[in-house]
Amino acid sequence: MALATEWSPTMNKMWSRMAISFLVMTWIAIGVIALMMRYSVQTNFGTFLHTSNSLRFGSDLMDDLKQYYVDHGNWDGVEESITLRQGQGSGRETNNPNQDRQGIQLFVADANQTIVYATNSDWLGQSSDDIGPTRTVELTLGSQTIGYLGEQTPSAIAMNTAEAQFIEDTTKSLLLAAVGSGILAIALGIFVGRGMARPLQNLTEQVSAMTTRDLGRQIKANGTEETAQLAGAFNNLSARLAEAEQRRSRMTADIAHELRTPVTVMRGHFEAMMDGVYPMDGEHLAVAYDQTLHLARLVEDLSLLTKAESGQLSLNRVETELSQIIDQAVVRFQPLADDINVHLTANIADDIPDLPLDSDRFQQVLDNLLTNALRHTPEGGTISISAKSEPHQTISINIHNTGKPITDTDAAHVFDRFWRAQEARERDAGGTGLGLAITKQLIHLHGGTIAAQPQADGTTFRIMLPVHQAVD
Repeated sequence: MALATEWSPTMNKMWSRMAISFLVMTWIAIGVIALMMRYSVQTNFGTFLHTSNSLRFGSDLMDDLKQYYVDHGNWDGVEESITLRQGQGSGRETNNPNQDRQGIQLFVADANQTIVYATNSDWLGQSSDDIGPTRTVELTLGSQTIGYLGEQTPSAIAMNTAEAQFIEDTTKSLLLAAVGSGILAIALGIFVGRGMARPLQNLTEQVSAMTTRDLGRQIKANGTEETAQLAGAFNNLSARLAEAEQRRSRMTADIAHELRTPVTVMRGHFEAMMDGVYPMDGEHLAVAYDQTLHLARLVEDLSLLTKAESGQLSLNRVETELSQIIDQAVVRFQPLADDINVHLTANIADDIPDLPLDSDRFQQVLDNLLTNALRHTPEGGTISISAKSEPHQTISINIHNTGKPITDTDAAHVFDRFWRAQEARERDAGGTGLGLAITKQLIHLHGGTIAAQPQADGTTFRIMLPVHQAVD
């Protein structure tokens, strides 16, 4: 149990698993090669011996033996009827009738390999497998084996010994190759596995560091393509987390700032009335009440923006006539524009089709944009709303106000929460600093985009909406 406990963590590492995998694959490959070599040696070598022996004995002798079997149906008396040519092709002329001068012994065996004739009479009745190394050729009639013709020579003994030695040497070589390749496979598996695991270990260290709120860490995209992609995804995630943390910190600070002003005003008025500095009349109570309304709007806007950003705000979109919504917005804001001597106009193209809109939310978008335009349009200036069809099945809506153009820096951040231009750090009366941020999220929920664009005579907020958008 102790061994398993100590061994398990190591075996679970990438480099150890790869080393074992390489080792198993290598040994399987060597085993397959060994089996193929053994089969090839046995098959091809046997075929070679059969062909060689057939040529050595000669077709005449083999044909005579086959004919004898056909005539008699067995091998009885074959020693008296077959004349073995002495010395033919092999120097078989002998002084001893049972052995030639070169030590060649001939024999004939039946289909069961029992010797029925031999120049060495001691072999009669024995199995051809029991007399030692021989050269043997099969005698057949069609597909039937009728017997064997063979000889035993010094060269046959040497050949058998060489074959055995070859097989033994081959086996040793394969064993050595298995051991050597196994060691190499383990080393290669460790090297490759650790190389692949190193970037993952680095990534693990960086992730662990991020749990301590050390955000924004970046790692090098080393290793394989997949590892590099993982590193890139981590770097992107880390950067976005750091950015989100910065936004959270800024938002917390901004919310504290936005809450501090109305709370301070209310506290000051209440303390002054309690101390008798201010009379407790409707005028001074109205100031405190206005601040509570401002706080309520701030909380409501924060809740709406949070739902929109998290995708929890659902829209009730129906096919809506855009010109009708814009005309209603102009009617609502015309008195406010007249109060500050601002000219408010609308120009809507006739070819604009109905759009899938949540009319209440889109009116909120126009209200926020017109409120912002009124704040930044000087007396005697102009606010214009225009809408027309654009290429690629889109509609553009432009809210333009004359006056000082927005800067590029402000244009990049104007839709952020509580963003205030450097030239106007104090919040305008009644504003929560969330109107444009809410506007952007509502436009995105409608499948569109919005951008602030500086112009020579002022600023334009440009909305792009798709004509065809899936309705919830």
